[in-house]
Order: sequence, then C-alpha cells, then structure tokens
Amino acid sequence: MRGWNRGVAALLVLAAVPLSGCAEVATATATKPKPYKLEKEEGTSITRLRIEQRVFDRIRIKTSTVRDVERFGGETARKVVDYSALVYDPKGDTIVYTNPSPLVFVRQTVKVDSIDGDLAVLTDGPPAGTAVVTVGTAELLGMETGVGK
Repeated sequence: MRGWNRGVAALLVLAAVPLSGCAEVATATATKPKPYKLEKEEGTSITRLRIEQRVFDRIRIKTSTVRDVERFGGETARKVVDYSALVYDPKGDTIVYTNPSPLVFVRQTVKVDSIDGDLAVLTDGPPAGTAVVTVGTAELLGMETGVGK
C-alpha cells in the first residue's frame, strides 16, 4: 500500500509541472499589446481608431471617396458612396469609416436615401472628397467595439 501512495504522489507532481507552464504562456499571451489604439478626441464623442501598418496590410483596407453626382433630369447633385462602404453598428445605425490620415479611421453615421446599383445615395454624411473605407469596414468595427475578444 505504501508503494502505491508514493507512486500516486509522484504522478500528481509530474502532472502539475506541465500545467504550471501553461499558465505562464496564457498570461504572456493575454498581456500582448493590441495592434490598434482607440483615441478619444478631447471635448467630443469622436473616437479615432489608429491601427498598425501590419494590420492595414493584413486586412487589405481599400478606400474610395464620397462624391457628388448629378441625378437624371438636372436634379441637384447628391452625395454618394460605394455601397460596400456601408456597415451597421451595434445600435443599428448605418455608418462609414472615414480615413482622415494614414492608418487612422473614424466612424461616422450616415443617412441613406436610396441604393442605386453599387452606390448608396446619402441625405447626410461626410462631405464630397472625404476618403471612406470600402474593404475592411467590418474588421474596423470589430476592433472598435471589441467584437471577437
């Protein structure tokens, strides 16, 4: 019986050694810095999402610009964006991500009047000439809102 107890004790010690190493690996992984930063603009509710170049390259972010397009029949110009620029935030609002400077993205709410093929006609949104993300919007939203943590 005595030998059996020693054997069980030795087995328990051996089983505990590899597990303690796992805890160190998990802790080291959990403290690894994120490849992006959320920066609040003072005095506003605007949050800037700043990403690292490697994230930009991996997601293969692409942008186009908001543009004014005249409608048929001489109507006034309407703002349009590529339909692929639109995404819905967790509250259900329609948004686009603007790209005010390299590797910086800002969420902006838009109001869509209609969809015309691959264009979204806006009644409210960023001014013409503003760069908006057309590929990678869902990934940016996930980083900003913490989806996938």
